[in-house]
Amino acid sequence: MTPAEMAAALEDTGRYRVFDVYRQTDGYGDLPPDATVCRLLYIDTETTGLEHDAEIIELAAVQVEYDPSTGRLGRILAARSWLEQPAGGAEVPAEVTALTGITTDMVAGQRIDDAAVLDLLAASNLVVSHNASFDRPKLEARLPAFAAKPWACTAAEIDWKAEGIGSAKLDYVAFRMGFIFAGAHRGEVDCLAGVEVLSRTLAVTGTLAMASLLARARTPTSRVWAIGSPFDAKDALKRRGYRWNDGSIPGSARTWFRDLQEDGADAELEWLRANAGCTGVPVRLTARDRHAARAMLIP
Repeated sequence: MTPAEMAAALEDTGRYRVFDVYRQTDGYGDLPPDATVCRLLYIDTETTGLEHDAEIIELAAVQVEYDPSTGRLGRILAARSWLEQPAGGAEVPAEVTALTGITTDMVAGQRIDDAAVLDLLAASNLVVSHNASFDRPKLEARLPAFAAKPWACTAAEIDWKAEGIGSAKLDYVAFRMGFIFAGAHRGEVDCLAGVEVLSRTLAVTGTLAMASLLARARTPTSRVWAIGSPFDAKDALKRRGYRWNDGSIPGSARTWFRDLQEDGADAELEWLRANAGCTGVPVRLTARDRHAARAMLIP
């Protein structure tokens, strides 16, 4: 039996599932001759920690063609990664090394090639990451040109629960979509795995993951801020889906907020007045500013 036949035989018993081990590819075939060909830049950063001022120690980027009307992916045009030594020669924290495999010795004397990153960015129509609310502020602070591009997030802008996938962690999403990727939690591997996820069909809706991502990213949303809500309202706000902003982003308010479809903002403001004793402030967000640090500021 061939490996494919063995895998099929195991699956047919109903007792086993067989998963592909991800192997790097040069793409997903040529796009149709009449397709509009765009380029997405899938990025990932590894940092010295989760704090707002944590430093980037690795930046990875994978550029791939896509058809914006269908979400179909084409050729992978570039797969690059760069290491960078923290300022002042600071050591890479042990917990970061344990997670990523990146050591102090590996980053010694290394620096991200900003010019090469900007060249890839300039040739891309869309930036994607699996945790854009973390990656986007970091990269915009480092290279302001990232602020001029629309962004999308594969963790937040595909409804994984509706697709029967209970966690948005990339390795679990990949597992549920039929493949696994091994090795340390490194940027380039994560980028390639994220692109592979986008190339696959979602189980419940039957749509391409990339098509679903584009539809959500293109839809304006509202971020409703519960300004002045009393402490006693916190449990009701949490049950409603509000999240706490701790004010760690300079200029942002320490208060609760919730993201929802733009047409639901008026009803949400009424709910806040009736149930949280406060006046909400809605802020319209699009792919141009969603996930950016400025999206956490109240005009």
